[in-house]
Amino acid sequence: MKHVSLAALLLLSCAPGALAAATPEGAAAIKTSLQTYFGATAGVVEVAPDGDAYRLTLDFAPLAAAAKDVKITTTPIIVKLTEQGGGKWQVDEDQPLSFVLDAGEKGTVRYEFGQMKMSGVFDEALGTFASQDATLSNMHMVQNFKDDKGNSNAVDYTIDTITSTLAAVAAGSAADITVKQTYSGLKETVTIPPDPKVGTPAVTLTVASPQGAFDMTIKGAMTRPLNQLLAWFVAHPSKELMTTDQEGLRTAVRAALPLWNRMDMTGSLDKLTVSSPVGVFSADTMPMEIGMTGFVADASFREKFAVTGLKMPPGLVPLWAAGTEPKEASFGIAVSDIDLDRPVRMFVDNMDLSKDKPVSDDISNQMLAALMPKGHATLTLEPSAIVSELYRLGYESTITMAPGKVQGNALITLKGLDEIMKLLSAAPPESGAQGAVGGLMMAKGMAKTEADGSLSWKIESSPDGGVLVNGVDMSKMMPPPAPPAPQQ
Repeated sequence: MKHVSLAALLLLSCAPGALAAATPEGAAAIKTSLQTYFGATAGVVEVAPDGDAYRLTLDFAPLAAAAKDVKITTTPIIVKLTEQGGGKWQVDEDQPLSFVLDAGEKGTVRYEFGQMKMSGVFDEALGTFASQDATLSNMHMVQNFKDDKGNSNAVDYTIDTITSTLAAVAAGSAADITVKQTYSGLKETVTIPPDPKVGTPAVTLTVASPQGAFDMTIKGAMTRPLNQLLAWFVAHPSKELMTTDQEGLRTAVRAALPLWNRMDMTGSLDKLTVSSPVGVFSADTMPMEIGMTGFVADASFREKFAVTGLKMPPGLVPLWAAGTEPKEASFGIAVSDIDLDRPVRMFVDNMDLSKDKPVSDDISNQMLAALMPKGHATLTLEPSAIVSELYRLGYESTITMAPGKVQGNALITLKGLDEIMKLLSAAPPESGAQGAVGGLMMAKGMAKTEADGSLSWKIESSPDGGVLVNGVDMSKMMPPPAPPAPQQ
């Protein structure tokens, strides 16, 4: 849900030393600076004095006219710039926006924003906004594309309002950025085409959430070097031009690394509903956490999702199984023990963009080895759970992954197994549920009883490729293989 005004992307870096007064000469200097990031195509960037400020117009129609096989229509972006001194600019925007991409028979994408209001202070020293407040109202996105079989895949997405507050401070040569955002009136309708192979009809799903909020922090964002990297690509818009200045690209990429040190987001969709052909699913909240490093030596990625107050459509669970439907659920995953800094630098140091394969197979293999300095990457399933009125199932796991070898362990806990077996034993014979009781009794016999009465199973992979459950080698519990049939 992160939203920063498009003007923030457009005003990545005004030229230092711009004139203090709103004059034609000052307008020309600003235009020249912005053309560093948007090219010199006539009519795209226009700047004119407007009282004590400057009126910036960015019209992408001349660029869109060159697009092949698609027709692009977009609203010109109009921004008011007021110099505050010390390399700071007051930036204001208040207008409706629209963007339409028409690919003919292949489909269309349309974005409409009833009103975009933004006010902020752009700091040249930071290379980004030092502060910004934005409100976007009546957002509407419609996407309708056809697959190779001619089936339409349609998405209709609306949000009544999005409010966003941004603040950035210097962190050495980088910037620390925080973004706080809220939304209201989210609704998304997705139409999935039929599949004649399996006989499924077209399905329409509607997701709705009346409100929610998200917070994001970015530590060590390399804003100014990223601006310069963007400028390099604008100055080299084709592969041919890129190959003529690969050293310039190397220098720009190295300066921009690691892009950022760490990025974290937390948020929640509240009062979530999903309308489907089988009924309405709902949840009180859907909290989420996402965190990732940039291209650093000790790199990692993590995400966690949960639902609380989960309700399922009436009749979806048979009456005899009442109480088994989940009320809460969570799932978290993380990747660690990887190095993203060395492989990227190896690629940059050895790339040759004039070749079909920018780096050799030997370098690619070295990059893979550098990706896992400990010889493996670690995949962690964080402590998670599925909870119903009848049971609580917990699970967590750690898996190490090396080329050609995967090892790991897991811990599964369950409270309410006796209640589950009692329910399954009483299930109608035609349900087939009673057949699961034997397997559950075997699992209970292998379980360890915890202090709270729950059962646990510690699952480990052994060096020889076997599996241990609470220390018991499962291969020894398997029946011996049948002797080969006598030859006739």
